[in-house]
Amino acid sequence: MTAEKQYAALLKYIQDPNGLSKRLERDRQSELTADRHGLPTRVGLKLAHVVTLGVFTHREESEPTTLTAELDRHRRAQRQSCSWKPWPIQGPQVEVVWNLEQVRHAVEDLESTGLQAKDSQLLQRILQQTKDPVTRLSWQRPWETP
Repeated sequence: MTAEKQYAALLKYIQDPNGLSKRLERDRQSELTADRHGLPTRVGLKLAHVVTLGVFTHREESEPTTLTAELDRHRRAQRQSCSWKPWPIQGPQVEVVWNLEQVRHAVEDLESTGLQAKDSQLLQRILQQTKDPVTRLSWQRPWETP
C-alpha cells in the first residue's frame, strides 16, 4: 500500500510544472554556475540573493538547448579531468608507464571539451616527461602557453 502511494506521489511530482522539471532546471543552473564562476563570485552571487531576500537569483542561460549543451560539455570535461588524476605528474617517462594511444585519446577528448587551467598545466608536465617525437609534436602547439 505504501509503495503505491509513493509511486502515485512520484507521478504527481513529475507532472507538476513546479515539480521535477523545476528541480532539474535549478540543479543544472547550480552546476553550471559552479563551472563558470570561481568561489568568490559564487559567494557574491549567493550574498546578493540573500541580501535582496530572494529577489535577485543568478541564472546562467535561459535557452534550454544552450544550457543542456554547455552542461554536457562541462560534464565531459569533468569526466576527462578525473581520468588524469592517477597519471604521473613527475617520475618515469610517460610512454614507459602508460599506453601512449590511451593518453593521446584522452588528450583529444579533453581538447574537444575545452581545457581548464589545471588540465593544461598537467598536460605540459606530461609533455616534458615524454620522449616520443610523435606525441611531442602533436601536443606541442595546443598546450604551449603564449
